[in-house]
Amino acid sequence: MSRTLPTLYKAPAQALGAATAGLKWARGDKLFSPSQGSLAAMRSGVANRGTEQRLGALGFVADPSMSFREIMGRVIGTKGPGARVLFTEGTYHFKEIANLTVARNGVEFIALSPGRTVFKRTTDGSLAGTRANLFVVTGTHFRMEGIRIEEPGNADYPSVSLAGGYASMVGCFFDTVYGAVTISSDYNLVTDCLIEDNTAASAIAITSGTGNVVTDNRVY
Repeated sequence: MSRTLPTLYKAPAQALGAATAGLKWARGDKLFSPSQGSLAAMRSGVANRGTEQRLGALGFVADPSMSFREIMGRVIGTKGPGARVLFTEGTYHFKEIANLTVARNGVEFIALSPGRTVFKRTTDGSLAGTRANLFVVTGTHFRMEGIRIEEPGNADYPSVSLAGGYASMVGCFFDTVYGAVTISSDYNLVTDCLIEDNTAASAIAITSGTGNVVTDNRVY
């Protein structure tokens, strides 16, 4: 049995941490299954396009060999409204990083391999009391889809702060976190997310704002 999400992909109804082999992606009325070979071709196809490294209207393709500072620099440097980043499978490491601010409107973080595209912040406690959210979104119409966030050792703040409004967190995974999402703005959507090993009182907290929708999420 599967659930059809109103977004770019269809996710299985099994535990979201399970293997996603055979997952198909939907855009309009077309389905396709990205393979590692096709993703490698996508990356090599844009590698010679200078600092933009974009793939037409599809978005900028990022892989774990890149630092997140570099990735965000490409987002800031793009022209026109919004910026879409397609993250390939793998682990993107954040060490003792706090408050990565997404201030641009219309930024999208999309996992090309939902559940296997991991943002991992490793903390050893040396910055306890000074750390904050991993992402603070102050721009409007932010979207995160299919990303897994892992924060072993974080006991301070939720992973994502939605402070800009009109954001969407869809089909994301949160593992070993102190709260997944906190909302302090209007008309945000958090849906079909899986939250495991949450140590905060509320996995998803709305502190202020109107018109927010939190639905079909699972907390274990």
